[in-house]
Amino acid sequence: MSIPFRAAALVASLLLVSACSDPTQPVPPDRPDLARSGDWQEPPDADRARDQRLARRFALAMADQEFRAAVHAGISASPLRERRLQLQRFLFGNSHRQLTRLGRATGEGAATDTDLREAPSMEVYLPVPSHRANWRGGDDILVATIQNDGEIPVAFDLRGRKHLLDPARPPTTPVLAVQRWEGSDDAPCEAACVRGIESEPGLATLALPDPPNVVTSGGLFLTGTRFADKFEGWLKGAPEFEIHILGQKTGTAELTSYQCVGERAGAPYEFNQDNLTWSGSAMMFSTAQLANFESAHPGQGLRLLVLEDDDGPCQIKVDKNRVTTLFKVLDAAFASWTSGKEVKITSLQSKFEKAKSAYDLVSGLASFFKTNDDLVGTAIEDPSAGLILTGATWMVKNSNNVATGALRLEMR
Repeated sequence: MSIPFRAAALVASLLLVSACSDPTQPVPPDRPDLARSGDWQEPPDADRARDQRLARRFALAMADQEFRAAVHAGISASPLRERRLQLQRFLFGNSHRQLTRLGRATGEGAATDTDLREAPSMEVYLPVPSHRANWRGGDDILVATIQNDGEIPVAFDLRGRKHLLDPARPPTTPVLAVQRWEGSDDAPCEAACVRGIESEPGLATLALPDPPNVVTSGGLFLTGTRFADKFEGWLKGAPEFEIHILGQKTGTAELTSYQCVGERAGAPYEFNQDNLTWSGSAMMFSTAQLANFESAHPGQGLRLLVLEDDDGPCQIKVDKNRVTTLFKVLDAAFASWTSGKEVKITSLQSKFEKAKSAYDLVSGLASFFKTNDDLVGTAIEDPSAGLILTGATWMVKNSNNVATGALRLEMR
């Protein structure tokens, strides 16, 4: 348990791109690459081209009052997180009624049908909480898409004209996102999807909130988190933090993920964090899992890898070179004390404390991914991490040895 004698100071800086933050505002003259264009130009990447075609057609269809009303009604009634709609289901459902309306508005119903069937599962929703709260189904709206988080969003107005938006901040005009499906069909809509995401500062001197009075036993538990950033662009909606418990893969000199902890990890490993802080109770690794791992790999530690998921829940979609670099940099900085293991204090009491790391390569990762999860960092026991944050027991550090977050871990 850390002692609050010094707080972590962290400043999260963003590289702001001077794009047109609202279609009604002029484009900065020193950024001709962000100039608005009324001409439709096919981008070189096939997936990106398809998604932009779908977004443009959807925008044109939104000029039709009946189609727009159906979109508004579908979003308002959606039980899913952030009021998401599955695009193919929306357009193909009810005897293709909305696809027919789109075809009438654009003259490209057959081509849209082909694109939708060739595309992965897609979604449409309003990712910005204030846009969700304020849009009433009017024609004051843009339709935008991106392939990867951090790219410049390509948006279309209801006349099909293209606009390039600021990736760092949304425009005042409401924006519908048409992009690869990130949700889960059975994901509930939490209260946060209605009230919006409250802005919070970074780590700075703030403490983790106290955990709720939950009586649970049986392993290593996560009871509080704080991150310096959401690690998610505004067009991608709320963040989806995950923690992967990595350990030696049997018979190899590599690591593998033994357990995912996150919004879609399944009970009792679920925790959903829509803001920069979270307090609750989520199992990380059960008593049985800890015992089984120790039996199979005596003396080996477990690495805690923190991601912001962009593509597929509980799957590590990060370039292997980035992960390997992260581990090597921090192993060098902390003499390989970058893992953790259960240590018995008494026959009835134990703690999770720092341990030596033996492996830095994660099994199954490729050196290429079209969509990468954000690599938030790996956890190191505090005060070994060199920083103290009130209420935290482990700090999350990135490959620059900079703190990006804090965790409170408890053995129960």
